[in-house]
Amino acid sequence: MQSTVDAIAEETEKLLRKMELWENPDAWSPALMRHLARGTDVDQNKYSSLLTFEQVMLAVKKVTPDRVAQFMNEYALALESHSHIQDAFEYAVAFQQVDILKQLLEQHKSNVYLEEWTTVYRLLLEVIQRKLSYKGVISKARDLVGHVESEVLKVRLELLEVHAHEQLGCLENTISLVDHMPGKLVKIEPSFMKSVLLSRASLSMGTGLLRVKGDFKKAREVFTEVVDNPATPEAMLAPALHGLGLATLCGLDRKEALPHYEQAIFYAKKAGLVAYAERLENEYYPFARNICGEQFDLTGIAPCEQVHQYIVRCEVDKALEMISQLEAEGNQSACLTWYRGIATGKEAVLWEALDRFEVENQSYLRPFVKQEIQFPRFG
Repeated sequence: MQSTVDAIAEETEKLLRKMELWENPDAWSPALMRHLARGTDVDQNKYSSLLTFEQVMLAVKKVTPDRVAQFMNEYALALESHSHIQDAFEYAVAFQQVDILKQLLEQHKSNVYLEEWTTVYRLLLEVIQRKLSYKGVISKARDLVGHVESEVLKVRLELLEVHAHEQLGCLENTISLVDHMPGKLVKIEPSFMKSVLLSRASLSMGTGLLRVKGDFKKAREVFTEVVDNPATPEAMLAPALHGLGLATLCGLDRKEALPHYEQAIFYAKKAGLVAYAERLENEYYPFARNICGEQFDLTGIAPCEQVHQYIVRCEVDKALEMISQLEAEGNQSACLTWYRGIATGKEAVLWEALDRFEVENQSYLRPFVKQEIQFPRFG
């Protein structure tokens, strides 16, 4: 699925240059954002055409990348056009601006033209605030799909359901939903919201391709689309780059995967995804480095990947000792079974890991296990 976000139109650049805003970050201010929202210049003169939400977003990202949230929040709250306000709702969710979403819902609660939108985004606010279980999210999303007429809102609700299934680990349930997304999205008019939904759908599609189907080549293409989409928010860039790293790791040029992991860590931190950033640093990135055969210090590294590192160093006794200790503590992960199989050279243990990776939606790891069965390192 290709992004619907085009480069900022030539006429938009001309207008911003005329206003002395292009490549001039000092000229941008909260007051200016309010003028852009109303389609006026500082003298209250109306522009011949209103800039789209995505044009403004791309301009702010280009000219003032360190103040995107500040300026876009000001812009979102000053909007008057219904189509722009609809984009603003999704902006607030995608960029995790909870207070802005609350204010938007309050501002437009009596607007009959936005009634469906406020209903859907009230649900999304509940989700962000963790007021619902994932099963509750699925139930409410399915119910609302039958009550809204807007096609883009139906897609938004279906993607919400997909996300809930993913969080529950039920990836098989997402495949059929996501497979129908391209046909639905192509019928929707271009907008900032459509662009973000394309990224959401592609991220879920890539996850299904990689983890359920084990198709790392196609997954790599899909994750690349998400990363290349200018509308993709930082909170989604982190998992997209993580997925791209995994998909690349499964190919022939494994070391090309490492920069993707490093970027994923950067964006996770920038988006405030503290727990995810820590896991990327302590577990996922070390896993990739271990697959690439690198040796590194074990300080702060997740226990399973410490085991993996001992295997890389050919310190098999240390690896087996730590595996036994972790298993005694209740760690029965499929990866630990895989590492025991590598360290002992026992084919039966490797076959057990192979089966578990399929059952646990980690099909992308199966080729690594098959390689170990065919060409064992130890034993």
